[in-house]
Amino acid sequence: MGFFNIFKKSKRQQIRDNADQGREGEAQVRSKYEMNGYDVKRTGRGSDYRVTKRNWLTGKKVTKYVEVKTGNAKLSPLQKKKRKQYGGSYKVERVDTNPFASLLGSSSQKKTRTKKTRKRKSSSRNTTSVHDTFFGSPKKRSSGRKSSSSNSWGFGSDAGSFW
Repeated sequence: MGFFNIFKKSKRQQIRDNADQGREGEAQVRSKYEMNGYDVKRTGRGSDYRVTKRNWLTGKKVTKYVEVKTGNAKLSPLQKKKRKQYGGSYKVERVDTNPFASLLGSSSQKKTRTKKTRKRKSSSRNTTSVHDTFFGSPKKRSSGRKSSSSNSWGFGSDAGSFW
C-alpha cells in the first residue's frame, strides 16, 4: 500500500477513460475526412468508417476503410483480417489525444523495430557452392554399421599403401 495507490484508477474507470479517448479520436478523424470532402459512413465491424469521395475529373469513386486508433492500441484479429482483405484501401489512422503531444513529441508513437532476417545457407545436397567446387563436397555420413573392410582405426583395407 504505497502512497501513490490513492491515485490509481479502478479497472472499470480505466476502460471508461480509454473508450472516451477512442470516441474523441474517432470524432477528430471523422471531421478531418468530412473537411476534405469525403462522405463518411459508420461501419459495423472491422473498421470504424467507410469513406468515399468522387473524383470530379474522372468521375471515379474512391472508397477507403478507416480504423482509428488512439495511443498505442493494437489492431484486433478481425481488424487485421480486414486490413489484409482490403489491402491499400484499409487505412489505420493513429491519433494522439494528448494536447501536448505535438510539442513534446509523442510517446505513444514509438518507432517500431523491423525484424531483420538473415539468409540461411542451403542445407540441400543438390546445390553446389564455390567451396564445394574447389575443395569437393562433404562426404555423406553413413548411418548404421561400419563396413567390413575397415580395420579397428576406421581405415579401409588399402590404408597400408600410401601411394
